[in-house]
Amino acid sequence: MFVIENNEFDSHLIAPRAGRVSFDEKCDIQGLGAEILKRARVLDYDFVSLAVRDNHPPLIENFILVGTIVEFVSDRDSLAAQTSRARSRYKLRAMSEDQWPEIERLLQFGGSTRFSNDPNISVAKRLEHKLAMLRRYQSVCPDLFNIAYNDGTAIGYQASTVTADHGLRFYEIAIAPEYRKGFAALNLLDAAISSHQHSYGGQRQVVTSIYEDNKASLDFFTGLGMQPMEAPTHHYHLWIKQRQEQTTGK
Repeated sequence: MFVIENNEFDSHLIAPRAGRVSFDEKCDIQGLGAEILKRARVLDYDFVSLAVRDNHPPLIENFILVGTIVEFVSDRDSLAAQTSRARSRYKLRAMSEDQWPEIERLLQFGGSTRFSNDPNISVAKRLEHKLAMLRRYQSVCPDLFNIAYNDGTAIGYQASTVTADHGLRFYEIAIAPEYRKGFAALNLLDAAISSHQHSYGGQRQVVTSIYEDNKASLDFFTGLGMQPMEAPTHHYHLWIKQRQEQTTGK
């Protein structure tokens, strides 16, 4: 009916032992909250997460809803027609190891994540997790991670990766507030599109995931002609150790 798998990436970054719940789409996940908590305790998890694709977020006992993601899709050529029209005002550089301090400074300007709405996660921990994700993507697709500079100062970055069938996925874009109307975002996206076209010419699908409470990003990407796909995905967290301590008074 459901299984809890070890989430090696989130373990130690988010909790000492983190798990991920996967389940048969036919099962009633809404009624399994108590059973998942019981199983997670037996398996000695500190934290587990699950994701449900549905038009409306179900209420799952013991879990907190931490975010809803809307997937958007577009054709690469259609997007390029939009991004290439923006005047190039900034110098773009491919990400390199010596630039991580600049990325850390710009992290605060990125979009929200499922950890942003979890009261158990500090801002510092959330940014640490995002930085680790960026490092992972940069190691896999270094040609799809660029930084924008204005007079020698880093003012934004954009990280992308490729999907299982080699389409382009925009993962994260962060721009300092004072430069958000100066084409920096469009210049960075255009660079990613050009790099993807060079390396994966035949696959033209572009996708991105946006949290539904991020109105600025929703407006930006729909303005570029990207369209929502299927039902949204709702993300949930369950903290086992905190719940046990609250119950026992320890």
